[in-house]
This record gives sequence, structure tokens and C-alpha cells, in this order.
Amino acid sequence: MAEATQRSDTAMTLDFANWMAKLPAKMHGIPLRQLSIPGSHDSGGFYLDKNSSIAPGEGKTIKVLAHLFGSCAKNIIHNWSITQDLPIYDQLKHGIRYFDFRVAYDESTKKFYFVHGLYGLTYSKIFEGFKQFIKEHPKEVIILDFNHIYEFKAEQHSAFTKLIEENFQGKLYSSGTKGTNCSLNDIWGCGSNIIAFYDDDASTKKNPKFWSRKNIFSPWFNTDSVDTLIEDLNKRFGTIKEGCFNVFQAILSPQTSTIVKHLGGSLKNTLAKNCDQHVSSWLQNVGKEKKKGVNIVICDFIDLNEYPSKVIALNYSNAGDLVSNE
Repeated sequence: MAEATQRSDTAMTLDFANWMAKLPAKMHGIPLRQLSIPGSHDSGGFYLDKNSSIAPGEGKTIKVLAHLFGSCAKNIIHNWSITQDLPIYDQLKHGIRYFDFRVAYDESTKKFYFVHGLYGLTYSKIFEGFKQFIKEHPKEVIILDFNHIYEFKAEQHSAFTKLIEENFQGKLYSSGTKGTNCSLNDIWGCGSNIIAFYDDDASTKKNPKFWSRKNIFSPWFNTDSVDTLIEDLNKRFGTIKEGCFNVFQAILSPQTSTIVKHLGGSLKNTLAKNCDQHVSSWLQNVGKEKKKGVNIVICDFIDLNEYPSKVIALNYSNAGDLVSNE
């Protein structure tokens, strides 16, 4: 018991900008998919342009809002589409190592943008935060998950993957080496920092620097109820896919009725604050009960309720068991 307490205390006092490098040495050799890694949901959603067009790929909720509220709709969409307070570099400093991205191409500007409801920053701008961080912290491994790619043709896929490669020259860890069995030691040994999942089979088959989405499992619960979310997170332990990175989506998703009932509200104030508080308590219970299988956990507004520290702490509560199983 004393050892477990010491590990938890150590986790809570970590320098979050360097938490991977400072894990116990024996944990550097276990598969990355067995570590507990904090992530952000819709990671680029800290900035959205109210004056932009409505983004591609939006479903019923956005269409209903645009129909019902006309010119006022974009203010409402903005408030319910902002998912983070912190820009990329600051998310990294808070310990976030998994980033969830949506991508669209604007023909008028010839640029690639983060989108969620509306258009956000260009990816050239977003990548600046990553480049600065990995230069300063060469042993922190970052997972980029480009999992919603809207209305791309082959030439857009080619151009966007080229943009990623140009920004992270020599830092992309190939899926063709050890695959999902890769450890921190494996990645460090290649001088790499970045694993990039990309949701286009033709692109990943052509270029092993990009990882197939077949190697990551991230079910979406699509609920605005905290009780249902916690129930689904507990059930998630029964759906762990072996040999994959496994994501726990610890988020509440507004339904059309949620927004209509709270037109002056926002995702943060109406749903996320309460959600993150309950998720933090859930993570603490997972640690106390030493439940296995929590790999990547994603939240909105990652700076609420010390969520990253509670995910990182799971590595210490399970450290002995993880190492002994290798």
C-alpha cells in the first residue's frame, strides 16, 4: 500500500510537460497502447471563426439551428462548437499527448483548416505549437488522429499528407516498424516524436509514415447525460480491442434538444463543467480499483478539474502490474 501511495503522489507532482520522459524506466519498454494517455477532444476547437462558412460534415443539429435562427445561428453554433480553452502548445504543457482532429479544405484560400461547426485555424498554424513543443521536449511522444477528413479527393489527401510530412520532417514514427507494439524506447530510438493516424486507406497503404485507423478503436457514446456516459465508460472495459490503441471518449455530446433548451448556453457551461467533474471522479475510482485497459482518455476543456493529472496517475497505480505482464 505504501508503494502504491508513493507512486500516486509522484504522478501528481510530475512536470506535465515531461511526464513521459519521467515515467519509471521499466515503463519505457512496454507498448504505448498500455500506457494511460490524456487526450483532448476536437483539439483545434479553441478557436473558431464566427464569420466563416458552416463547416462541411455537419449533421442535423447544425442544419436545424441554421434554419431556425438564421443570422443568429452562427453565434449559437460557435458557443456549442468551441471545445477547448487552450491552444495546442498549452495543451501539450498540461500533459495532453493525443490530439483529435477534423480537417477540411477551402478551395478559395487553398488551405487546410480545423473545423467543428465552423472553420478554425489553418493546420499550418496549428502545427506550429507542436513543432515548438517537440523541439523543447524531445522525449514526449504525440499521437495525432486525423479521423474526420471532409470531402477530400486524392489530390487533397496527397497535399495534406505532404503538409504533415513537411512540418514534422524526420519526426513521424512509421507504422511499419513494430506497429501497435511500439514502446517509448522504440520511438525514441528512431529519434521520432509523432504517431499520425490518418483516415484514408489509400494514403496509409501508400505511405507507412501514416497509421491506419484500423489500429485505433474509439467508440462515440453520443449522449448528453452524465449518468449514461459514466455507465458507458464502465462498459468500455468490456469492449477493449487487443492489439489496438483504445480511446475512452469521456465527453458529453449536445443533442438538438439540448441546444434549443439552452440557447444562451455553451458546451462548456451547460455540459462540460459538470461532465469533467464526474469524469475526474470516475478516473480516481479506476485508479483505486486498478482497472486495466484505460489507454487514451479524451475530454473537452482539458484544463478543468485536473483531468490530465488523473489520467497520468493511472500509470503509477498500475505500474507494477503492467511491467510484470511484459
